[in-house]
Amino acid sequence: MKKFFPLLLLIMLITACGNKSQKKVEVEGTSTIQMTGELEKSSSSERQSETIYSEKNEEEITIDLGLYDQIIDKYALFEQELHNQDSQLNGMAFLVIQDFYTGLYATTHDIDSDQTPELLISLGTKQGSFTLLDIYTISTENSLIHLTSADNELSSIGERMTLDPLEDGKLLYTGSSSATEILYRLFEFNKEKTDLSLIIESPNRDGLGSISEPIDLTQLNWQLIVEG
Repeated sequence: MKKFFPLLLLIMLITACGNKSQKKVEVEGTSTIQMTGELEKSSSSERQSETIYSEKNEEEITIDLGLYDQIIDKYALFEQELHNQDSQLNGMAFLVIQDFYTGLYATTHDIDSDQTPELLISLGTKQGSFTLLDIYTISTENSLIHLTSADNELSSIGERMTLDPLEDGKLLYTGSSSATEILYRLFEFNKEKTDLSLIIESPNRDGLGSISEPIDLTQLNWQLIVEG
């Protein structure tokens, strides 16, 4: 028995090491960073880039979150340059001058859980709620993408037309052309994550089928861009 004890001990040690090695591979295969989903109240250099793990390409990709700064800077000058707006901004931001709103706000949140946080621009109300005006994302090639554009008829959301991110990564559009006519549309990110694709539309919400609940925008960490 004494003769076999060292051999048995050696086998146990090899098995234990093998299990630890396998566990390490599984952890490394998920994500190389932890996304906060919030816009940091810090300098651009401190949030300039994030490294994510792409399951599709099985490699690390560095996403330049500093690309969002150009949009935030443009919205910061919205009132002063109201006469010279470009297609990257939602003209409904002019509503910030109304007493009902407290200002223009920005935050980041990973809507579709692909590890790249989207930039969200919104109007804040005195009741503490937020109304989305714009959503942007960044491609794996580090190109800034305007998701709520005229191409998908989402360039004027904000008052009579609203867009709500849902818990499952889809987005619910509600538009009213009159007091009695309402149109509902359900969007999702396309496969390339470069656009919002229409899934279904209906004159009533039940026509969309079973959908997830909207995320609570008040729980995100909003940063004031322009005070109302």
